Amino acid sequence: MGRSAFFRMAGAVFGSVFFLMGPSGISMGQESVSPPSTLPAPVQNICEGAEFSQFDFWLGHWQVMDRSNDHILAGTNHIEKLKGGCALLEHWTAQSGGSGESLTYYDPTSRKWRQIWIAVPGYLIDISGSLIKPGVMRLEGFLRPYSGAESPFRGTWTANDDGSVRQFFEIKNGPPNTDWSPWFDGLYKPLSD
Repeated sequence: MGRSAFFRMAGAVFGSVFFLMGPSGISMGQESVSPPSTLPAPVQNICEGAEFSQFDFWLGHWQVMDRSNDHILAGTNHIEKLKGGCALLEHWTAQSGGSGESLTYYDPTSRKWRQIWIAVPGYLIDISGSLIKPGVMRLEGFLRPYSGAESPFRGTWTANDDGSVRQFFEIKNGPPNTDWSPWFDGLYKPLSD
């Protein structure tokens, strides 16, 4: 049991004891000891709503095939939930030796998902968006090399019936009215343990 789980459990148990005792406190013989008036409220996981599970189809250990290059192995990826389901953490390892990580989370205020990606070699991606239909997530924003100009960028993840996931990235290089060009077209297949 992790430390935070222990403290949540302890808080729930002691909070229940004080609730059941009522306002008169704990009786110890003739004396009465009142519970402290500043008990912390029980911790609730606010990330259990349906919105926080919209991207769950991307969770898992994956081998990623390059659809634009004869389905050769592009790399492996591991996507896991963290912080009580409030975020997804991605760990990418490319066959070519590069790597990257992203943090993806649902923002209940904007009602959008946001992904921040950092990669070696140095560039970052900052995209946000939402489900465009069940099993299809589209995030849009920019890609910025550390030594270059920012470009409009978007990614679309599609859950397939066979349990695989297509990840299709597009970029705009040029004036704002430039068409989207494919940047990466990957097929995620579950990685055998």
